[in-house]
Amino acid sequence: MSSELITVVTVSYNEGDNLLKTMESVMSQTYRPLEYIVIDGGSTDGSYERAMSAMVPKAEEAGIMLKGVSEPDKGIYDGMNKGAAMATGKYVNFMNAGDRFYDDDTIRRFFSHEAVEGAAIIYGDYLRQKDYAALSCMGEPPEVIGRRMPTSHQAIFINTMFMKKYPYDTAYKIAADFDFVHKMYKMGEKICHIPDFVAVCEAVQGLSSRHRVMMHKECDRIVGIPLTPGRRMKYALKSMEHNIIGTFNALLPRKLLNKMKKMNRRRLENRRKSKA
Repeated sequence: MSSELITVVTVSYNEGDNLLKTMESVMSQTYRPLEYIVIDGGSTDGSYERAMSAMVPKAEEAGIMLKGVSEPDKGIYDGMNKGAAMATGKYVNFMNAGDRFYDDDTIRRFFSHEAVEGAAIIYGDYLRQKDYAALSCMGEPPEVIGRRMPTSHQAIFINTMFMKKYPYDTAYKIAADFDFVHKMYKMGEKICHIPDFVAVCEAVQGLSSRHRVMMHKECDRIVGIPLTPGRRMKYALKSMEHNIIGTFNALLPRKLLNKMKKMNRRRLENRRKSKA
């Protein structure tokens, strides 16, 4: 692909040093031309001021167009919509505070691949950064979008024209990104997977990690699964299971818990290999 202007948007609220880490990841990108927009929800911990003070001179030196806004908003997707409205690049990526690009050459390498001309969505692979390991997550083919998200939103580049025309539905608190991707899929827009790592996503304190039952509820609603008594019971049991596991994990020493998680991860990986 030609060197089109690419926009990266970061939304943040009281994220401490996480915002600075994410901004450093974007500032380290070798791709040009690059536009970077930071949408802060009116943080009170000084994180926005500290990060912008450190990054403004770096952006000027690197030749990156940096814009920032700090004001109260109505949540993460409202902030992402604000960033998209300000974007002037051909494609926009949402790399929220706490997440980062896979390496310094991620955007340059990603857009050196052949992609579908005029695609509404181009996406890649990602790592889920757990507290005990970074887990590889390969993007699935576009056909799965009728049922689920094919990758994480941090690994997606959205054609800005479509993002401005169909902003995130803020009625969804966890799955507005899936709602958008699902909408593009149902409309028959071009969606392309590029097998390359894009992002490292924080998977401990992230929104969907902390509210998994709500995420499943919203995703089911998006794909049209009716809210039957059986489905309500399933949500209730999942919520109970999530709370029990959370309580159990909180009682265990961190070192022992991480060791158990690593052992379970190896067990699951060995099971998948044996079935392959």
